[in-house]
Amino acid sequence: MGIGAYYSLTVAMRTGLVSVVTPFRYSRLLFGLLLGFLIFDETADAMTLAGSAIIVLSGLYILAGHSRVKAQASRGQRNQPETRKRPVHF
Repeated sequence: MGIGAYYSLTVAMRTGLVSVVTPFRYSRLLFGLLLGFLIFDETADAMTLAGSAIIVLSGLYILAGHSRVKAQASRGQRNQPETRKRPVHF
């Protein structure tokens, strides 16, 4: 199951907009904390929780910014088409 999820995330990063897909990558952090608590009875310290909060909130900020730009474009305030940069393979 984990391999399939990672493969799907990789395909999404290659084909989707990075600003939309990236916040979903951060969900692994939350699931890791939850599974660590449920399976191994681990508790995260304050620094881990603070760092996790910064990472998740920054991802949500990026997602909100993308949604705002998309809404402006749909109202005609921005006439440039949205472009995506494809990854370079060596």
